[in-house]
Amino acid sequence: MTQLELALDAGVSARHLSFVETGRSKPGREMLLRVAEQLDVPFRERNQLLLAAGHAPAFPERALEDPELAGVRDQAAATLREEQARAPAERQNWQKQTEAAQRQEHESPHEGRDSRLGLPRRRLASQVS
Repeated sequence: MTQLELALDAGVSARHLSFVETGRSKPGREMLLRVAEQLDVPFRERNQLLLAAGHAPAFPERALEDPELAGVRDQAAATLREEQARAPAERQNWQKQTEAAQRQEHESPHEGRDSRLGLPRRRLASQVS
């Protein structure tokens, strides 16, 4: 997105946006909120942006322990439990892949590899003939 596109989408002049960017002008609260909206800045960062510009935060923040967030906490816990129920199959697949890689490493340890880094050795031009 160009500065001109951002200015048009946010409803401010490109010149004013340029002045804000270079520090020649101080942005107003509404301008900051419109620009942040166009850039899809998360609400928490919008509050930080407003505070940095000397304005009061616009969006309330709550602790996860807040009673009003009980439904969100319960849904998140249920989702985590569902994901953990599926995890054993994924864990078993990971174990199989790890064991296969270890077997391959034991069959030909460091063959053609730099022993210090475990990386493939590069052939020098003098070695290629």
